[in-house]
Amino acid sequence: MRIEQLRNEFIRLKVRECFREMSEMDGYYGLGLLYVDVGLVRTRGCCGLCRMMC
Repeated sequence: MRIEQLRNEFIRLKVRECFREMSEMDGYYGLGLLYVDVGLVRTRGCCGLCRMMC
C-alpha cells in the first residue's frame, strides 16, 4: 500500500518529467540542477526554493 501511495505522489508531482528535463539540460548545456524543498528549516547558503534551474 505504501509503495502505491509513493508512486501516485511521484506521478502527481511529475518527478519523472523533472528528472528527464534536468538530464536534457545536463546533456545540452553541461549543467542541470533540480532543487527540492523538503520542508526543512532554511540554512546558510540555501535558498529554500523548489524550482528548476539551469
